[in-house]
Amino acid sequence: MSAIQSLNATELELIDIQEQQKAKIAQQYRDEGIISEEQYQKALVEIASSSNKKRRDQYASVLGQTTDDLKTALGEGNKAYKAFAI
Repeated sequence: MSAIQSLNATELELIDIQEQQKAKIAQQYRDEGIISEEQYQKALVEIASSSNKKRRDQYASVLGQTTDDLKTALGEGNKAYKAFAI
């Protein structure tokens, strides 16, 4: 379980780093006049939206793995597994 959590944290940290890098590039483009302020703001929204989707996907993956681990450890008929799987 802790291995899954640490792996997920690392992947979430990577998503944060990528989001920050993309935002810096967008800011640089704006500062250099390559894109307008409106385009810059739109880019930030798109970057955040993409990062949030990646985070949700990671959380869903961990939840699915945890459910599978409980099923294996406790058995499909176990009350704790059934409660968690709902």
